[in-house]
Amino acid sequence: IDLTLGLAFVKTQDWLVELNATFNYNANKVTELFYGITEWPMPTYQLSYEVGKRIEFYTSVYAGVNPANGKQLWKIPGTDEVTETFDEEALYQSTGKPYSPPFSGGFELAATWKNIYASAFFSWVGEKYMVNNDRYFYENQEFFKSGDNQLATMQNMWRRPGDMTDIPKFGETAQFDTRLLENASFMRLKNLTIGYNFPTKLLNSTHFFSSAKVYVTARNLFTWTNYTGADPEVDSNLTYAAYPNTRQFVCGITFAF
Repeated sequence: IDLTLGLAFVKTQDWLVELNATFNYNANKVTELFYGITEWPMPTYQLSYEVGKRIEFYTSVYAGVNPANGKQLWKIPGTDEVTETFDEEALYQSTGKPYSPPFSGGFELAATWKNIYASAFFSWVGEKYMVNNDRYFYENQEFFKSGDNQLATMQNMWRRPGDMTDIPKFGETAQFDTRLLENASFMRLKNLTIGYNFPTKLLNSTHFFSSAKVYVTARNLFTWTNYTGADPEVDSNLTYAAYPNTRQFVCGITFAF
């Protein structure tokens, strides 16, 4: 489903204020698999294909840390029980989190006053999830013991009975589980532009320029998200040292003859 909306809030001789917005909803469902099978789990990619369902993340479900002894807990598939023993084959299950985000869109606010113009374009994606596997290396005691730098969250490590935390005690081995599966939904100010169009009367007097403008543009200026990695806009099911979108500033002058 694609929807487009355009509104002009103010339209006078000197003022023009507009809103342009788009909305997209894209549902997907597996209808058939090869050889007549109904489910195809892919633990290596932490994805699962199952007939009648959308493509979902497939991994063990992290249930936190046992406050009594600091050991990690995982949910046992099909039950309300948890276990302290990690068994990839026995614990891997569909998480219900979609691989492809179903919602996306953007909107632009634009205003013009005489020869001055400004526009701000925002893009957003909803119900997006990614495996932040950078945290596997930066929030992992195995790498801490080898001298690698760690995230500040490691200061929340379980130390004594009764501690409530999601970082297990020293000596526990981190696993690829839903602790690393993060909500990467976001809204980003993709483009902000402020400019000035030189008056036509002034340009006509030169008998040389037909139009001219000066402008300043900022790209990827702000991002609102709960994702703790470098960039929620990465198009992947997992990230590791993925280079993020850069923040850019551009000044320009355009002439037409």
